[in-house]
Amino acid sequence: MNTQRFVLAGIAAFAAMMVFNFLWHGVLLEGQYMATMSLWRPQDQMGAYFPWAAGTTLLLGFVLAFLFTRHYEAKGIGEGARFGLYTGLIIGLMAFNSYPYIAIPLILGVGWFVGGLLQGIVAGVALSLVYKQ
Repeated sequence: MNTQRFVLAGIAAFAAMMVFNFLWHGVLLEGQYMATMSLWRPQDQMGAYFPWAAGTTLLLGFVLAFLFTRHYEAKGIGEGARFGLYTGLIIGLMAFNSYPYIAIPLILGVGWFVGGLLQGIVAGVALSLVYKQ
């Protein structure tokens, strides 16, 4: 394994997922979160917990980079998108699995599933762009 490319790929996946999360959750689903404000931490506490979210996303970026390198075939962006689709299904299903336990509207649960799916694809494409030969 090329360690330098692995590290850069992990960081790229992290950055891509953080930008995606901001756009998906912070912009597109903002109205859904505002409508369910009583379920979430107060806004003034959110910043204190941001390092947890960023840290787990960083770890996820490196886990995805590690898995990507195990089966890397140098087939370009399509390979990254396919890898991202598979991992995004896992991320999305795990996110949607919160729906039965948290009193959120179904549309938000579906938004978490679709967001997880798309997040995986975005991360997979980022990995393929950085890890190319």
